[in-house]
Amino acid sequence: MANRKDVAKLAGVSPATVSNVFDKPDVVKVVTREKVLKAAKKLKYVPNHAAKTLSSGNSRHIGVAVFEYTNPHHMEIIRGIENYAIGKDYMVTVFLLNNAIRDKFSFIQNKQLSALINFTTNTYPDSFIDILTNSNTLLVDFGADKGLSTNIDMRNAYLNFMEKLRELGHKNVGFVTGMDRFRFHCDVRGKLFDLRGQYGFCEDENLISYNDDYRLSSEERGYLGAKNLLSVRNDITAIFAINDMAALGAMRAFREAGLTVPSDISVIGCDDITLAKYACPSLTTVSCQKYEFGMKIAEKILECIDRKERGIGEEIATQAFCVYRESLAKVSNL
Repeated sequence: MANRKDVAKLAGVSPATVSNVFDKPDVVKVVTREKVLKAAKKLKYVPNHAAKTLSSGNSRHIGVAVFEYTNPHHMEIIRGIENYAIGKDYMVTVFLLNNAIRDKFSFIQNKQLSALINFTTNTYPDSFIDILTNSNTLLVDFGADKGLSTNIDMRNAYLNFMEKLRELGHKNVGFVTGMDRFRFHCDVRGKLFDLRGQYGFCEDENLISYNDDYRLSSEERGYLGAKNLLSVRNDITAIFAINDMAALGAMRAFREAGLTVPSDISVIGCDDITLAKYACPSLTTVSCQKYEFGMKIAEKILECIDRKERGIGEEIATQAFCVYRESLAKVSNL
């Protein structure tokens, strides 16, 4: 079976150049790259990635932890991560990590991941983090002091929506969270909603519906959250939902209660999933360039791996923006 040196000899290049053709093709001239690939084809040479993993200590395997598989927002970001990573000869695996995470610790540790991205709101024990760190797994979104961080900057979008709601005459504005109280008020969306008093909105705590039952989907938590809000306040004129799936669930609850969106109650989601623009009425929401953001995340991860750095204190950011659709309207009695 042909090896790297055989290919190098036939192509008239060094073994290092052969490695670059398969590992870092962008650094090799097109003419040289074609010579090497032609020689490799003739000799039926196939790179031994298993050997490369052993010699480099890099498994070329990226893990992504999500709270639920059904959220299209994270799936679109992951699509960007995967497409970039595959192009660089990395594999991507998605793990479902809800509150029953301890059962998955050993499984993840045994994967010997090059990097693990955390798209959940879970809190992980230090022992789990230490094991991953000691095994040279690059951590993403486990805390700025532990590795890379990602950030969809929603501040301007949320503040613009609150200003718009004020202009439209809304005062009793609710929030369907899908989280427990602590996590919501630590989340950027909760922190921004805590500023609602500055916009003249009612600050009654009953206008926030909490639900962190991980056995329920986002749609179910949105549906139940909206029903809960209506049971304690019958004068709500608008709500924010933690994501678009929760917003769609809330819209179902409002419809069952005989309310019409947006003439009776306005709804604002977050994520701008594909379903948002096809909902009836179409959903007003917070958006960002998800696929491109995923590509950006993967590029930064591979850069840190190549540099053998942990990326502590470094942030991968993108800007969110408002998408106005049919689910937002002026208070009807004005």
